Amino acid sequence: MASVSPSDIRIYQIDGRHPGRGHVLLILTDGPTDLAAAAVAAARARDAGVLLYTAAAVASPGFSINALLHRARAHRQDADAAGITARVAPALRAAGVGHFMNSAALRLPHGSRHRGDLPGVVISRLARNLDAALVITTLPIREPLHGLAPATSGEAAPDAGGMAPST
Repeated sequence: MASVSPSDIRIYQIDGRHPGRGHVLLILTDGPTDLAAAAVAAARARDAGVLLYTAAAVASPGFSINALLHRARAHRQDADAAGITARVAPALRAAGVGHFMNSAALRLPHGSRHRGDLPGVVISRLARNLDAALVITTLPIREPLHGLAPATSGEAAPDAGGMAPST
């Protein structure tokens, strides 16, 4: 496994919510840093004594007027989300955190997952619906953030330069 720097993991806090009083939402992107993000999210949820929710970003080509094709595509996306979550499940179990293994399929417009960012409005809505206080992901969230703010405390997020202070 490749080395993961702290700047590869991004933590956002929901405005007006205390990190210890709301759940943790982990957005999985099917990338090489998902395991590291899962470990950070599991530690945060365990330390705060809250639940960990997972959502896996999957591509969606959009609406279909054919109901049968639309339903088949939704099943395929749900299976993709379950597979992405299954890859990090051992890390979540090892951390001993209460979590929901049925991952939500975060349906994104086709190609947006590979653009290198996530839509702020979709992430914010999902986090508020799940009563999450923290969102942890490996991709940045696209402006506008809709009530999400990058975390600033100690290990929560890397410093501005992404580099650890030298001693």
